[in-house]
Amino acid sequence: MPKQLLPLLRKQFRFTKDGRRTITLGETVIEVADGFALYFSCSIPLWLRGSGMQPLPHELLCPVDLSVSQEAVVDLLLKDIMAVEWPEFQGQSHSVESDLLLQKFALQNEQEKLLQQIIATPALLEDPTLLEKLLESQQTIQRHQMILDETDYIREQLHDKRHLYVSVAVHGAKLYEIIGRVSVLQAEYNVCFGSFRRLFQTTVLSRHRGKGIAGAPKARSQELIDATTSAVYEFASAMMFEQHGQLFALLIALESMRMSEKLSNQELGLFVNGVDTQGMENTLVFSDKPDWMSNKMWLDCAALENTSSVFKNLRESLVENWEQWHEYFQCKFNTMNPLPGVWIKSPSIFQICLLWRICAAHKLEEVSRALVEHELGNVIESSKNYDIHEAFKLSHKSTPVVFLMPSPPEINQSEDSCTIGVVLRNPLHEVHSLAKESGMEGRVHVVTCGVTGQMQEIEKALQECALSGYWLLLQNAHLAHESWSPNALSLLQSLTENQPYQRPLDLQLAALDDSIDSGQSETGDTARSSSTRSAPFKDDAFHKDFRLWVTTRVDVGRLLPGVMIQHGIKVSCEMVDNFADTLSKTYDSTQIEQPASEAVPISILHSLLLHSQLFHPSPFTHCYGWSSSDLLLFSELLRSVVSVSQSQTGASSLAKLIYSGHTIDPMDGARVEAICEALLRLSPILPVAGVAALLESLRLNDQSETFHDKLTSLVEIPQHQLALPECAQVNLASVKSRNLVKNLVCVIGSPDLMRAPLEKSFLNAEAILSRLHSEMREWPACPSGSKNDAFYPMDLFYASEIETMQETLSHVQTDVSYLLQVVLGELTSCPEALSDIAQLSVGLVPGSWHRLTFPTRMSVSEWAEESKARIQRLRGLFTEGAAAPVIYNVRDFARPDRFIQAVLQTFVRREFKVLQNCVIEVEVLPPGRMPTEAPKSGAYMSGLRLHNAFWDASKNSLSTTSTKKLQPPTSEGPQLLAFSDDPSTCFINLCCQVFAKRFHPFIVNELHRLSPKRKSTSPGKEDFTTVLWQHDMNIQNSNFVGMSIFLLHVQIRVRGGDVLLATTCNIMMR
Repeated sequence: MPKQLLPLLRKQFRFTKDGRRTITLGETVIEVADGFALYFSCSIPLWLRGSGMQPLPHELLCPVDLSVSQEAVVDLLLKDIMAVEWPEFQGQSHSVESDLLLQKFALQNEQEKLLQQIIATPALLEDPTLLEKLLESQQTIQRHQMILDETDYIREQLHDKRHLYVSVAVHGAKLYEIIGRVSVLQAEYNVCFGSFRRLFQTTVLSRHRGKGIAGAPKARSQELIDATTSAVYEFASAMMFEQHGQLFALLIALESMRMSEKLSNQELGLFVNGVDTQGMENTLVFSDKPDWMSNKMWLDCAALENTSSVFKNLRESLVENWEQWHEYFQCKFNTMNPLPGVWIKSPSIFQICLLWRICAAHKLEEVSRALVEHELGNVIESSKNYDIHEAFKLSHKSTPVVFLMPSPPEINQSEDSCTIGVVLRNPLHEVHSLAKESGMEGRVHVVTCGVTGQMQEIEKALQECALSGYWLLLQNAHLAHESWSPNALSLLQSLTENQPYQRPLDLQLAALDDSIDSGQSETGDTARSSSTRSAPFKDDAFHKDFRLWVTTRVDVGRLLPGVMIQHGIKVSCEMVDNFADTLSKTYDSTQIEQPASEAVPISILHSLLLHSQLFHPSPFTHCYGWSSSDLLLFSELLRSVVSVSQSQTGASSLAKLIYSGHTIDPMDGARVEAICEALLRLSPILPVAGVAALLESLRLNDQSETFHDKLTSLVEIPQHQLALPECAQVNLASVKSRNLVKNLVCVIGSPDLMRAPLEKSFLNAEAILSRLHSEMREWPACPSGSKNDAFYPMDLFYASEIETMQETLSHVQTDVSYLLQVVLGELTSCPEALSDIAQLSVGLVPGSWHRLTFPTRMSVSEWAEESKARIQRLRGLFTEGAAAPVIYNVRDFARPDRFIQAVLQTFVRREFKVLQNCVIEVEVLPPGRMPTEAPKSGAYMSGLRLHNAFWDASKNSLSTTSTKKLQPPTSEGPQLLAFSDDPSTCFINLCCQVFAKRFHPFIVNELHRLSPKRKSTSPGKEDFTTVLWQHDMNIQNSNFVGMSIFLLHVQIRVRGGDVLLATTCNIMMR
């Protein structure tokens, strides 16, 4: 709003001596007429955020909302439906309405005529013609009344037929309303009604069967509802990130159930906001609850009993049938599964979903998918990656295409994770590839934002490309240093409204001067620029071939202009959690460069690595920037190698070089190389397991087979064939469920909650921090120790552990006190504090609390209990004068990787050995042998776990599990990761963060050496069980309930016969 207008808005009038009103604007005094009024109009919603959208002083204005109401939307959509389904309706309706008016007017005239005759006759009884006139008038009135009734009946018939399509229009209006609700989460989701109406018209027209063959009216109405729902969802989900698209589908299903009275507003409120448990904590007995239920679940179930009569005896059933209930919630959600126990009144489908919302909140995302499928069926398709060809079909010279880019993982982790993801294909490459296919190669102008003073260049490029028919790509528009200029906004508005653009006078004069100075014809690019100056004072017409492409990120940087957001086609570039679609699109792009048989393993390799990034931090310790450029480079180099050597022998090594070159962690690089070896090695794979099994199921053995047919035939791909741990999908579903609850509150509840999503989590964090603050007061004090007093390396290791423990506890205690004051509102917060509160609110340990140790995936309560027990054990270990323990549990150490080296160096110093001459060896002792005293030199260790393998005492070797299904570890602590012969399984890893410093690898090497050698499938080579070592922290998994755990004793000797180190390993047996 210009500052010069503020005095006018504030009505700062002055009156002259003769009574005239004046106002001073700037330095000018203006006389104000009595009838003066000032109006502002805007075609964009005032709440819409975007560049060029300035906040208005609403307190000085009187806003008038001229947007269409819900009733008006229904009327307009119904008009569009009737124009297609019954084109004659409009004419017939107008004809009937006109006949009704004429007959009413004729009837009224006849009645008035009769009345006038009666009034004009002085002696009614003496007039002999009176009776004849009355009878004649009666007949005329009856004739008009009969025609009027017939016409009214015809109108009712018309309206009855029209009413059959009202439900379609109402449903369309609800769809538009839901899009508006979801746009609260991201302003880029806003869609103007004109665009929505065109989509609705096109969908109805595409389903038109022709006159007289529409079928039963009710079935036809349902057909149009399904068609419009599918089309609108396809259109809206294309511009939404995957989790927001799933929310959009859920809102459609909930609205459909509400309109069909399958759920009440009260039940919907319980599903969104949860049950009200205020005042129930002090009166409820928690000792009666089943062990698998938390106190919050039990409390919510009690509140649910008081809220709904259907769940009257819910807690009683949970206690009596606790095993069945536990198994019920452990299984995958299915609307057809019966509830355990006996129910007087069977709960509805939505009431069952409400029960899962309380007792299995981490599966809410799975519940929502099942609910959508149950209510909408196959109307809603599964999420798919974006297709630029579909966007190009919808584009126009007046319709910009905006690519919404997700934030990379590990960036803004405290922000809404719904906008964090991976890009499958770079829009820049896609636009250039599309231009080549469309005959526009060499006519794409790219402007990369991020340079100061660049807006003038953007404005010039926009104008020249629009007039000459070039494609313009504005890359990284969110990095623009300055706001969009008024000239650029005016040009965009003219572009989106498909109107001629009148250039500002200063630009016209400059163009005229340039044209006069040039004075000669030009060719090539110069001719193109001079053509824009040929008629500087005339309206410019935009070229029909012009297209505007824009890439931006939604969570950072500068916002796009509101006119571009409202009228543009938005496309989300996030890679969705649909491996089959990702693999299909990767194969389509790979097949161009490689034969079909060779494109299959390459496509699987690239798709697996990209797909794994969705589950960060489970598969890899870091998120790497694999992209379509790597796939293109690998294809080109492989084609060159094959053309020279006539063989694909080096394909595996080439893939390792390209893809593992991105990794910065040795373990990640080993996993990538293992996948490359499994998919691209030429020797037969026996046995087939892991990703190799996926390759085998998709391999083209017959020329008549197609890759897409084989991919479609796969009903479900197991997680281990995708090189993912079993709990990866569970962890991702849990995160999505939390986001779904938060977004439901923002969309259905108050939109203001969206601006401060962490405020709601303060309540959870407050309870956790208060409990932790009181518990830490009862923790024992840390032992004392100093590095200055250390003589042997083991003493130095003890002092280092004590120092690490003291520093960690001091940091945690300070953090707990500060964060507790933040959530109570006593201190202001910082971004780091908000991130810690967000992690605490969901029960996770903040990352800053284990910065000196290896990371953990324990809950806060488990971490607190473990830390207290660890301090007590270490006090007994490090207290002065205490005897050395028989067995060292490496889980008690903050840095167990330093322990073995300290033992080795202590042995060398005491025995006066040369360090380089000491080689550590491992010997596995029988399981029944338990050490009773410490060795003379070295130490026994415990706390090591062998994951997905076990030590076969009968064969004295490592063996894999009896099944190919790999399981996550059961507890925290150092993990020995052992895998089968399939190198692809080396990829399995559940770490949340892995440090470059690893535990000493001698145990792995020695266990590897002790295992009997097996015959290799390749002549002249020997094959061993692949074993990887990693210190990792993982989530506990209930799949290991009932698994026996016993102790194996491992002696580690120095070559020459001296026992250096004897180790006790906890080995998990199936």
